[in-house]
Amino acid sequence: MRRQYRSIKETCGDAILMFRSGDGLKGLGDFYEMFEEDAKVATRVLKSRAWFTPAS
Repeated sequence: MRRQYRSIKETCGDAILMFRSGDGLKGLGDFYEMFEEDAKVATRVLKSRAWFTPAS
């Protein structure tokens, strides 16, 4: 997913990308992930909390 993220960011660098994740059948529900600088910007703009994991 991060490879796809970086590829899209090369052409749409100013857009904040969100990737749909999760499995609604497992009880966790669907959620959206943002990576790198997009996650930091969205957290600040939306005044929300974020859970950051190391880049792979």
